[in-house]
Amino acid sequence: MRPGPAPGGPANLPPWAPEESPHDAGRRAVADLRQHLATRVAESLRRDPERAEQAISLGLISREWLESPASRPVSDLQPLQAVERWISRFVAEHPTLLERLGHPAIEVLGEAEDPEEGETVVTTHLTVLFTDLEGFTEHTQRIGDAAASRLLADHYDTVEGVVEVRGGRVAKRLGDGLMITFPTEQAAVLAGLELLKRAPKPLALRAGAHTGDVVTTGEDVFGHVVNLASRVTEKAAGGTFVVTVDVAEAASDLRGVRYDGPRPSVLRGIDRPVGLCEVQRVRGRLGRTLR
Repeated sequence: MRPGPAPGGPANLPPWAPEESPHDAGRRAVADLRQHLATRVAESLRRDPERAEQAISLGLISREWLESPASRPVSDLQPLQAVERWISRFVAEHPTLLERLGHPAIEVLGEAEDPEEGETVVTTHLTVLFTDLEGFTEHTQRIGDAAASRLLADHYDTVEGVVEVRGGRVAKRLGDGLMITFPTEQAAVLAGLELLKRAPKPLALRAGAHTGDVVTTGEDVFGHVVNLASRVTEKAAGGTFVVTVDVAEAASDLRGVRYDGPRPSVLRGIDRPVGLCEVQRVRGRLGRTLR
């Protein structure tokens, strides 16, 4: 007989139901997190009637959602991207919120959902880079949400400057996590190395990237490449930049850049091992490919 579900697991599964895959479990966990986040945002707004009325007047939320966030859509008037940007600003003002809910920002940003029905989609080749700040939660607990929010604002400005110079775009941000896209692998590698040096003290930035065809709808980006890039970032330690072999091979001609690897790595929710390389800056040398 099939054992009952573990605490927090899927309930009422019939005995013939297949086991849940790691990818499905990850998507379900992130869906649960988003529901918890919506509930917490609604609770905060109910304590701040002026801000709530402003959000309602802008169409970012509905009054019905404010009263019952777990059972209703956020808004019928604004596209999902607008609501996500608004929530990201809320999280930036309350940096410890995600940690209290039990999931890192990269996990939320990296769970790429399918485009909504009826949206115009375009397939294009992009390099997707994720970053976050190691030690951010502990640092926030020491300095408080207000100081951490100012730190994030400065960090966002720094990242925007580095990314724009390389022709990239910050696609999403949530707390200390950022999802960034670039038109070329070379641009992503150079920007990632620069961002490592520009991390706000005393924190260390970690970065990960993958490249390939993605689906875009307006400003949003979807697909396996997004999901895989976030998983690569999970393998990076603070102060390091890790990329897939696809990125390393495409950007192998960069002067002063070395790729250590590839090393087969098992990534959460990915069926087979993926070859990863750590990117390093080497002074005065022609960059080489893999070793």
